[in-house]
Amino acid sequence: MNARKPLAILAAAITGGAMVGYFLRNASPDAGAPGHRQESSTVRPRGNARSLERSHSDGNSSAASRNRLLELEILAARDIEKALGKLPLFRDTDDLPMALAALARGWAQTDPQAAARWTAQLENPDDQVSAALGLVPAWAANDPEACLAWAGARPSGNLRELSLVELADTWAASQPALALDRFLSMKPEPGTERGLHAIASQWALDDPDKSINHIAALAPSQRRDEFLETALVSLTNQDPDRVWNEAVRFTDPERLGHVRAMALEAIAETRPQTALNLAQSAENPPALLRAVARGWASRDAAAAETWIGSLSDPGLAATLREEIAD
Repeated sequence: MNARKPLAILAAAITGGAMVGYFLRNASPDAGAPGHRQESSTVRPRGNARSLERSHSDGNSSAASRNRLLELEILAARDIEKALGKLPLFRDTDDLPMALAALARGWAQTDPQAAARWTAQLENPDDQVSAALGLVPAWAANDPEACLAWAGARPSGNLRELSLVELADTWAASQPALALDRFLSMKPEPGTERGLHAIASQWALDDPDKSINHIAALAPSQRRDEFLETALVSLTNQDPDRVWNEAVRFTDPERLGHVRAMALEAIAETRPQTALNLAQSAENPPALLRAVARGWASRDAAAAETWIGSLSDPGLAATLREEIAD
């Protein structure tokens, strides 16, 4: 599988952790190109994208800074002129990106269209992206279609892409089936492609039954297997046994093997013998044994090494030792 390539320019746009959720959902730059097969990450997700984004962001701000930002957000919802007058106090500080987001988020509670116009008119593209991180989730939570119309009217670039992804993630929290179907109807581009994978990934965590059944019922032309793979890989930490069993839905051996490897890695962290038994039931393909080795070694490297040392195939043992070397 090809490694995912984060957009470095977006990383520079926000200090602290506000972009964590975005990069957790980031995909290949070629996503959406004709004939492109979206690749799933070979690295298991380590948590809920939204909770990771919030916790990381909070951890990079002092209590005093968080209070100032909250006050700015509340003020923006009550009196935007006063809030705009406070914004220069954040210039030349590390809190400026968060301040732009807080102001836009508060403003969006009372006049999202005006907040959107202000966001798009900011001179610095990085400032636009910062403000959109506050604006889009707040707006999309109340009126996703209006937010989508605005995002879709942005010119190509970081603001458009991030707005579409954040919209998809927010919409998925309340109306995931509608969000998925709506994004499937749109022209492929980086923002819609990453948005589709954000919806499939988060929906699987929020409601595994409905998400898997809905995605599995998509037509092949709607890239059923691609989004089902995204959903199941997202679910591996939460319910790896189910992921192992659901993988039989794939006819593509590459997708089947990838999803089952992710499940085995998660299972092996706490139940290595169960993982080995499952790998054996699939006739121990090396990719599955490598996944077992990764998961086992992450919790008990000595025990994993003892198991590897007991193998009768020296070539396989060497491969597994390389797998857990890091």
